Amino acid sequence: MTKKVTRQQIAGSQGEAFVKERANAMGFLYSPYGPPEAGYDGLLELRDPDTGAPSGRLIAVQVKTTDDGDYTADDGKSFQYLMDTEDVAYWREGNLPVIVVLVHLGRREAFWKSVDTGQGQGERRLHVTRSSDSFAETARDALAALCVAKSGFGVWFPTYKGGERAHMNLLEVVLPEEIYVGATPFKTGRDALFALLDKDERPPDDWTIRSGHFTSFRDPRGTVLDRIVDGGSIEVVAASDVVFPDDEADEHAVIDLLRRTLTAQLDGLLAFNRDQKAFYFPAAEKTIEKKYAYTSLKIPTSADVVKKYEKDGRLKFVRHHAFEPRFWRVGDAWFLSVSPTFVFTWDGVRPDRFAGGRLAGKKQREFNSSLLGQFVMWRHLLTGLGQKSATASLFDLEPERDHILQFGAVETLALPRGVPDDVWRSSEVVPFEDVGQGRLGL
Repeated sequence: MTKKVTRQQIAGSQGEAFVKERANAMGFLYSPYGPPEAGYDGLLELRDPDTGAPSGRLIAVQVKTTDDGDYTADDGKSFQYLMDTEDVAYWREGNLPVIVVLVHLGRREAFWKSVDTGQGQGERRLHVTRSSDSFAETARDALAALCVAKSGFGVWFPTYKGGERAHMNLLEVVLPEEIYVGATPFKTGRDALFALLDKDERPPDDWTIRSGHFTSFRDPRGTVLDRIVDGGSIEVVAASDVVFPDDEADEHAVIDLLRRTLTAQLDGLLAFNRDQKAFYFPAAEKTIEKKYAYTSLKIPTSADVVKKYEKDGRLKFVRHHAFEPRFWRVGDAWFLSVSPTFVFTWDGVRPDRFAGGRLAGKKQREFNSSLLGQFVMWRHLLTGLGQKSATASLFDLEPERDHILQFGAVETLALPRGVPDDVWRSSEVVPFEDVGQGRLGL
């Protein structure tokens, strides 16, 4: 019997050769899987096109080739492809990202989709858009992004965009030159606080007491603090002699002092959620909602920092912009990390008992530009404390308010690699208008 090689076999071989050609043009390596194979035609290995170094990061490839004709629901701009049920089940059991590459030999074109984007019954139907899903050099960053773990810890490999600037969510703490230390008959700050509450319903608490020693950036003499500290023992020393100790326990005491001082400065400006340990914008007295105007990286903008959510004319909950503070020492400098988050209330005041679920859903819908926008907003507010700025006029701060701690912006970092914004935006599940934080005018 004469052996035959079918046109389908030849087309399959030509399709794989075409995929290899396109993969090499991207700077990647493509290796046919070889028979026998159960669901992969080949493996795509990421490679740095600048250095030539292979990464060891692999993408499994299934090639589907046709000579001519049209795809299903092809309107010239997009079409659909229905994956085999057994293939889908097999691919999802594996530990590699898998793509389907659809090769049309007659048109000399190829398109790709991740099998994880399947929709419909059995999640088998792929929706392919010609303008964005071409298997060509323009797909290089999106393919590399398949090897990036977007949630949790896992494999990371840089995409192949040129370098960009990275914004650290840090502010440099500008400390006062002097600090006040003295003796106190109280062993702990808790004991001293009870004594102060007998005299004042809202005594200052931007001080610490540890082993009978009082420390504060504010002069306690002539204030209600005379009740807990011996005024004659007060010494004014250089702050640098106190805030950079060698002992770890003493460093924790400095962090406590910095936290208390910041809380006192923000009192009346921001509220504090003890459960989340986060500062947040309080609701307006009558309208609840509040906007905050600030300058983004380049242009003036604003954010709905307190926003009502209603249904059928009834208030369901209120969302407040917030940030979690944390002080860090780096050598002979202190920094404040600002981690943007949200606080949820029923009516602007009372805690929302579903806040945990709302916050988790909000975090899932955020992307880099939104987080950066929120950080820039908080940076604008914190670096403007004590200055004549939009921040001060917005909240009508008292001119005599002390701003002991000042904050300075930290320079951005130059990164050799960057993550293309359109790769991350492709994972958005809601319009950005619903996020309550406009994208930055970069």
